[in-house]
Amino acid sequence: MGFLRRTFFATPWHLIRFFVPLTAAVPLLVYRLTLFTHVYPGYSAFLTAASAGLCPQDDLAYPVFAMAARWVSGVAYADLPARLNLFCAVC
Repeated sequence: MGFLRRTFFATPWHLIRFFVPLTAAVPLLVYRLTLFTHVYPGYSAFLTAASAGLCPQDDLAYPVFAMAARWVSGVAYADLPARLNLFCAVC
């Protein structure tokens, strides 16, 4: 235990560097555990349907998001709303 304490936690900066990855991992884990797996009615539902190719998307409305969401909709993981919600959480 003394070796680990001297090596990894020698100064407060070492301690901070050790816990920095948790500042992203913990909120992402909480978001994943409380993820809304359905589509909320409104514009969110329209963007989800457009990314699935069910309705036409305006070419000028969020072109980068539309391109990325179309790629995410093709990934085989969970259902479409869950994939898009996780993608939006990572962005």
